[in-house]
Amino acid sequence: MLDRQPMYLTATGDDELDAGLAALQGSGGVLALVAEADGACIARLQALAGARGIVLCGGLFPELLAHGASHKRGVVFLPLDETPVLRLVEGVAEGGEAALAAACDALGDAADRLGGEGREASLLLLFDGMLPNISTLLDAIYRDVGDEVRYFGANAGSETFRSVPCLFDNSRFVADAALLVLLADHAGAWAEHGYATPDEMLSATSTRGNQIQTIDWRPAFEAYSELVAKHHGVGITRDNFYRWAVHYPLGLPRMDGGLIVRIPVGLSEDGALVCIGEIPENALLCVLHASDSRSRDTLDRLAGHVDKTPSAAVAAFYCAGRRMQLGEQFAVELEHLARRFAPRPMFGALSLGEIGSAWNRGYPLFHNAAILCAPWSRA
Repeated sequence: MLDRQPMYLTATGDDELDAGLAALQGSGGVLALVAEADGACIARLQALAGARGIVLCGGLFPELLAHGASHKRGVVFLPLDETPVLRLVEGVAEGGEAALAAACDALGDAADRLGGEGREASLLLLFDGMLPNISTLLDAIYRDVGDEVRYFGANAGSETFRSVPCLFDNSRFVADAALLVLLADHAGAWAEHGYATPDEMLSATSTRGNQIQTIDWRPAFEAYSELVAKHHGVGITRDNFYRWAVHYPLGLPRMDGGLIVRIPVGLSEDGALVCIGEIPENALLCVLHASDSRSRDTLDRLAGHVDKTPSAAVAAFYCAGRRMQLGEQFAVELEHLARRFAPRPMFGALSLGEIGSAWNRGYPLFHNAAILCAPWSRA
């Protein structure tokens, strides 16, 4: 666990950034979450961290979380304990498994050493949210690193769903990348979305990465829009697709009874549903309704997991798609979650997908519409 405290900076001038870094001087490093609107500060942040000899890594996110609310500007600093073992791997959209292999070897060796000392370790994973193959990359990472660590993380990037540089270390600020950070003495994180599995099931009969071409052998958009109209009385067209589709995500049932959520975020020219996250071919699908996830039980269950590890603060990633689903209720849910953790402060970001495990040291799963929380800083 970590003994220096996270912080939220509302301003990103050189003086403010340097003062924040100075307060964390002597920590192992800093994980910086930067609001998309302040992305121009990253080069200056890198220079200031370098001048102080601070190990820096982080990502660009649509908005930040602090003080029980979301913020369009600023930077969140999450201090890292010991000097972290980290790798920023570029070029992972195509042939990503090969690009990750050397990084995973180094991280696996480091995890073995930490385990040999009787300590727990977690692997924090940040991905460019526009990658079409995140589940495949998670497969590759798990094959190489295995159950030596707990896995958690989130997707960085722009809520415009354009490819932009969104991950950085001390010298690089890049797109098409994955950031892997090994955290010593860290208890991992927990993710919850609150959806239950409905009775009616469909089949993704043809897919390509994060696109669904056909559902039950019919053009995907045609089948999806008809089902939403039938059960919910909403007419989804190309023009209003993103406005409405976010409220009717797709669910992929798991063998253990859980559910993976995929939010459709666009349509290809040939009518394929474009999702954040891969869809296996012939996977079972169901159409969900966003209102089903609005439950205080979901937040209490999430907080109950985190409460098991003493900490002075909580790090959180909240799905930007979930924010759109909840509308005005987003602020209510976020405030309730912050109150549930009080007096511990909660810091984090809106994310474009979340990574968690179904059980301790379990396989990393890629979620949409979830809230992910982790204990941060020693109590």
